[in-house]
Amino acid sequence: MAVSHVTDIEVLPHSEAHSAEAATERKKKSIIWTFFSICVTDNTKAVCGTCQEKVSRGGKSSKSFNTTNLRKHLELHPKQFKEFSGMEEEKVKEKGKGKRQATVDGLFERQRPYSLDHHKSKALSYRIAEMMAVDLQPFSLVEDPGFCRLMKEADPRYSIPSRRYFSDVLIPQIHTKITSLVSQLLKSTQYISVTTDIWSSGHSHHSFMSLVAHFIVSESFEKKSLMLSCWKFDESHTAENISSSILSHLQSWDIGAKLVCVVRDNAANMVAAMNVAGLPSLGCLAHTLQLIIKDGIFQQPAVQNLLTSARSLVGFYNRSNTAFHMFQQVQEQLGLPKHCLFQDISTRWNSSFYMLQHLLEQKRAITVASTECESTPPTELRAQQWTLAEKVVKMLVVFEEATREASGDYASSAIIIPIINTLKVALSTDEDDSGVMRMKRGMLKSLEDRYSNVEQNPFCAIPIVLDPKFKLQVFSYDGNAAHARMLVTTECEQVLTSLKVHEESPAKRHRSEVGNHSSSLWNIFDEMIDKPTTSNHENGYTAEVMIEMYLKEPIQPRHIDPLEYWKEKKQVWNGLAIMASKYLTIPPSSASSERLFSTAGDIISEERNRLSTEKAEMLLFLKKNLPIFDYKY
Repeated sequence: MAVSHVTDIEVLPHSEAHSAEAATERKKKSIIWTFFSICVTDNTKAVCGTCQEKVSRGGKSSKSFNTTNLRKHLELHPKQFKEFSGMEEEKVKEKGKGKRQATVDGLFERQRPYSLDHHKSKALSYRIAEMMAVDLQPFSLVEDPGFCRLMKEADPRYSIPSRRYFSDVLIPQIHTKITSLVSQLLKSTQYISVTTDIWSSGHSHHSFMSLVAHFIVSESFEKKSLMLSCWKFDESHTAENISSSILSHLQSWDIGAKLVCVVRDNAANMVAAMNVAGLPSLGCLAHTLQLIIKDGIFQQPAVQNLLTSARSLVGFYNRSNTAFHMFQQVQEQLGLPKHCLFQDISTRWNSSFYMLQHLLEQKRAITVASTECESTPPTELRAQQWTLAEKVVKMLVVFEEATREASGDYASSAIIIPIINTLKVALSTDEDDSGVMRMKRGMLKSLEDRYSNVEQNPFCAIPIVLDPKFKLQVFSYDGNAAHARMLVTTECEQVLTSLKVHEESPAKRHRSEVGNHSSSLWNIFDEMIDKPTTSNHENGYTAEVMIEMYLKEPIQPRHIDPLEYWKEKKQVWNGLAIMASKYLTIPPSSASSERLFSTAGDIISEERNRLSTEKAEMLLFLKKNLPIFDYKY
């Protein structure tokens, strides 16, 4: 009788020293062991129950054991082998029945919709809620036919919950979890700076205030920015109301003594609010530059006329399809970049700069298109206006670059003094055009008036000393550089003293335990050597020596990240590294808060004007913070 030899891989106990009885129990999973038993004296052999012959199990270790030899030996006993074959056939039939039943049951199970609490349903629902927040999708997304078809194709068993489930359950749940993570991160942080701003929504007819935290993680020396709050602020924008509201939100996040500086705009009520609240603050560099440009250039009648004509010209090409297509054809013929003309926003000076810059780039195309187009523009730039546009753009290039630098995500207030002093030089160069010189002198005076004491401001002076790209090199007066160095030295001494006090030596702890057993002589000696001093700290460096060593190092290249520098140096100059983790948290502008409101404008849009302010804040909070935590909560 031909029998197929199916090899059964046996699972033995981990130790060969286990008893033969234990091994036998494990082998009963294979039917062959009905006719054999493991040899008590040699577990590499099996004993035939019919003839008592010892048969090899196929190897010397448990990993190589199999039942092939046992099957071959059992064929020598036809009666027993027939019985074995029958048992195997019955086992196969039973398995087949079980599989068929399992297949039917599984089919129904695979078609049954997930419950709301099913892990797959919860995972998909959370991903949709995250998408609503991060991609600014409305809650009604889950009712859109296209989205419903997509989810049906992706997983037919998933039933999309209602929009109310997302707005009233999941978004608040995620908001609570991310709020907890933000709170934990802030608690582990030693120093925090914040930016704040006020914005009015035309769609919701509400005003909002924002608070964004900026800090450096102690271990990694990585700078992070987190949105803390964006709340409805419909009260009168008085200094008292603003100060009360900001203090309340700072307290709710338990920032308190950790606060380094508040960066705000230069509006009189905001400046007064910080004074009323007793909060250290710094004016936004980007906002100050805007005021200087507005006063010095955009208030000039000739420039105002230029901007009016430029807006009219750009509007003509953007509104007229015929003119626009003609403009594109001429661009291609002349080999010019296929850029559209840029319409400015009158409240943002840099958008007016970009408008003029694009017009100058496309001057040849505009000139040709205007002559070939069926309808001519209502206004064309005269020759002297083109010349003025060139001079204005040339004058503003350095201001545009300075504004971009100040608005960077990881910029610090260390760049303020270098930018101000560089702009002073740029505005001091002579020009042939008397009108341009007049504008330059006006801007220079405004710049000097607004930043007359910038080099003595600790929130600008200390950060620049601690930035290895600048140090003391960019101060315009030696006296200001010496003053900045003195500020750093004084605070560094305080930091080192604090470290000395908190890092009590084991010897001192032991002496405290000994207590009264020490003699008066040695008590006095112990107090003498344990007395905190600024003359001998970690590595034996005083604050003055530490700063001297730091300043003697070469100035670092422009592309170097100062935080990476201090991460490497914190073991050598810990006192200065701690100061860097404090003062390099200060942003040079409140751009992060302004960008927050730009996103808020997308959330509180005309199409979503019924969205509650509470839900809008939750969505904005998640939009900004979910990616920072890598969607893990």
